[in-house]
Amino acid sequence: MIVKPASLSYQSINVPRKNFIIKRGGIPNVSTLNNSIVTITKISGKDNPMITFKRSNGKKFFKAYRTLTAELNTAINIGEMEVYDQ
Repeated sequence: MIVKPASLSYQSINVPRKNFIIKRGGIPNVSTLNNSIVTITKISGKDNPMITFKRSNGKKFFKAYRTLTAELNTAINIGEMEVYDQ
C-alpha cells in the first residue's frame, strides 16, 4: 500500500516528472497515489530490492502508466509504503 509521504514528494518511489505525465496524456496529480493498494510484479536486486508494481484494481497511475518502480526497503523504512493485509 502506498502511503502519503512525510515530505512534499516521494523519495524512494520513482514518480515520473509532470511534463512526462502530461506528454503521455495523463493527469499529474500525485495525491492520487495516497492509499493506493498495489501488487508487486517484479523484484530485482538483493540488498535493497528494486520492485515494479501495479495497482491492484487495474487502473493506471496518473491515467498514463501501468507500472511504477520503487526501492522496497527504503520505501518501507521511510514510511512511503506499508505491507497491507486484506
